[in-house]
Amino acid sequence: MPNTDHVTKDLLKDDHIFADIFNNLFFKNKVIDPDRLKDMNTDEILVDYHKLFSTEKHRDIMRNALIRHDGRYAYLYLGIENQNEIDDTMPARVMLYDALNYHGQMKIIRNRNKENKSLSKKEYLSGFTKDDRLIPVITLVICWSPEKWTGPRSIHDMMDPKMTERFKGYIPDYPMNLISLNELDDETIRSMETKVSLLFEFLKYSNNSQKVREYRRDKRFEDIPYEIARSIKVMSDIDIDLEKNDQGGSVNMCEGWKVLLEEEKNEGRTEGISIGKTEERKESLDKLIRYFMNNGRSEEEAIREADIVFGDPS
Repeated sequence: MPNTDHVTKDLLKDDHIFADIFNNLFFKNKVIDPDRLKDMNTDEILVDYHKLFSTEKHRDIMRNALIRHDGRYAYLYLGIENQNEIDDTMPARVMLYDALNYHGQMKIIRNRNKENKSLSKKEYLSGFTKDDRLIPVITLVICWSPEKWTGPRSIHDMMDPKMTERFKGYIPDYPMNLISLNELDDETIRSMETKVSLLFEFLKYSNNSQKVREYRRDKRFEDIPYEIARSIKVMSDIDIDLEKNDQGGSVNMCEGWKVLLEEEKNEGRTEGISIGKTEERKESLDKLIRYFMNNGRSEEEAIREADIVFGDPS
């Protein structure tokens, strides 16, 4: 069975979902055009990172976005890091990812300039010209847990607060761009353009049993894309069967929940009958023991004779 890391990566391969998350949950504006997104080969940009940290976790998702800015087109590098729980090292990890991305860009620019022999004597050492520019890198951390994010949100948060207070003006900070489900209001979630909003909303309330019961009857869940339904199933650990509809591979999660509810009811009935029989036998056994004791048996004799009458309870 796929884990949370796999399903979120598969989900975010959808350009419309990727753009929807950035536009509505981060920029609060339509900045990213899903038709102008392109996958990035992070191995080329982060070649030194892979050499130094071969056993560490690499970038989850990276996209190259072409945006319109000041009447012209420009590029942004957009990354998403998925977190299933709080990671107290996340600000430092994000800073490292971004710094190594810039380092990779500089390396590509230097190599290009040297190949083109476009460097002056002064520029040759750095490999950079005054006209060279880096592409901005924006990393978004999504915490899919319904719990409140209590970890650090910046490099300063990871340091001794007394030190950062005293030397605040001298220590550069690096705030992390965080989306925590716990901090998203329902109106913002429902303003999203794709049905990934159902994933955000469901996971936000996944610890609220009353809300989950309401979602089981919510018509919005009767026709949702398979990848979103699969993400809800895996990330909330709900054991339901997902069958694609004939039209476009969508899923009716309400039907899956009905089957699950019926199984739970049947199990409950069986358990209830079993408990009922056990309680009924115990009550009768107690009555018989009291009867024998009232007729002159000792407690030990009464228990033994009552067990003989009822036999093995199993």
